[in-house]
Amino acid sequence: MIPFSILDLSPVTTATPGSQALHNSLDLARLADSLGYKRFWLAEHHNLANIASSSPDIMIGQVAAVTSRIRVGSGGERFQELLLLEHGGFPEGHPFRNVRAVPSDVTLPPIWLLGSSGYSAELAAAFGLGFAFAHHFADYDAVSAMLSYRERFKPTPMQPRPYAILATAAIAADSDAEAERIAASAQLHYVRRAQGEYLPLESPEAAAAYRYTAVDRERMTHQRARLAIGSALTVKDRLLALAEATRADELMITSMIYEHAARRHSYELLAEAFALPR
Repeated sequence: MIPFSILDLSPVTTATPGSQALHNSLDLARLADSLGYKRFWLAEHHNLANIASSSPDIMIGQVAAVTSRIRVGSGGERFQELLLLEHGGFPEGHPFRNVRAVPSDVTLPPIWLLGSSGYSAELAAAFGLGFAFAHHFADYDAVSAMLSYRERFKPTPMQPRPYAILATAAIAADSDAEAERIAASAQLHYVRRAQGEYLPLESPEAAAAYRYTAVDRERMTHQRARLAIGSALTVKDRLLALAEATRADELMITSMIYEHAARRHSYELLAEAFALPR
């Protein structure tokens, strides 16, 4: 079965301040470790009222300290500097030319390029890196990006074969109806984000009572194409079809869910549905 991982944003809600959101991330990481998820990645966002994950370099150590098996990391930019630092590629006269990170006898962890466009797919392929495609917010076609990466990949000693992770949004619950109910929070989140509003995640009840415009509903319909919602079986079928179409080596799930208990349960249902190794 395809490996599963988690991309966590430490969501802040109207009932959960940022400090508690970070504690929830640690709790989710412990759960993911016990359920057989392969990776736990932390996002990096700044100056947003709805996301507490602003310092993944600190949180990575915290997550690693409370887990035992899961691989911990983060997705972001500046990968060219990392590659140049690893291989001593800075030119003479560059201020980083003589920088030596210590301990120097330890290689860098695997480097991934996290992207949301065709260009990022081509760049990851050209450098022979692992590629993670952000399908949960990208407007670019996931199938095109993932297949382009695989077709153009140039092997390197560090990465002899292409390896593509598809990051996508999913919300699972005990029934399709319950999943639709709790997904209302995420839908309102996407509507507000499109308007430039990054407010704490609202409850499903508040989201259901929100007065959506016709444009808002069009945006919600557009977002549904990138969001798997339903019972474990419904979400499983949707994710398997997506993985087959993109030829993904791994799926990385992110979930914007108001109640932490419901978010935990969503990942529990997916782990059971896909029979993740424990």
